[in-house]
Amino acid sequence: MFEKISRYYNNLIAKFKLEAFKEIIIFMVIILSMHLLWRLWGRVFDYKILGHHVLNPVFQILTDNLRNVSAWVSNLIGIETVVKGDYLVHTKFSLLGVTMGCSGLKQYYQIGGLLMLYPGPWKKKLWYIPVGFVVIYFTNVFRIVALYAVVIYKYEWFYFLHDWVARPLFYVIIFLLWVLWVEKLALKKEAKN
Repeated sequence: MFEKISRYYNNLIAKFKLEAFKEIIIFMVIILSMHLLWRLWGRVFDYKILGHHVLNPVFQILTDNLRNVSAWVSNLIGIETVVKGDYLVHTKFSLLGVTMGCSGLKQYYQIGGLLMLYPGPWKKKLWYIPVGFVVIYFTNVFRIVALYAVVIYKYEWFYFLHDWVARPLFYVIIFLLWVLWVEKLALKKEAKN
């Protein structure tokens, strides 16, 4: 079946003269498929496996850590911050909720899945996937601290920046990690003449 799908895909690429975009199309299909599977799992099964919320502890650990590290970084850069429940609090009027949706778990799943599915040597995947997780982690901390600063200093920009800059930022980072993988790390040995 995989061979039939592969043949069909290659025929479409050739028919529409898309050879130059072949790798990007594969990237987009994998990322979009993973996104749709994640959404389906969440909406239909509420992230349950056999009726159990197996991800709740993971969501909670990631979210608590993100909230605490973001508060620490905010204090480090001079924004007085305390953590109260699910919130980073600057004053009683400036706070940012950091909930399970902010955890970055979906992005870890996407970069890990993308690199596992994409061709390349497993020896390199064994170290590059954790590197991708670290990059996603620091991107997420940066995102939360930046949005927190926006809430404090330019609240009217928050919704636009949250929805149209901070969320897509993850996909830009995932794309750049993938480009580095394809262009530098997953190279096939070229035949010697």
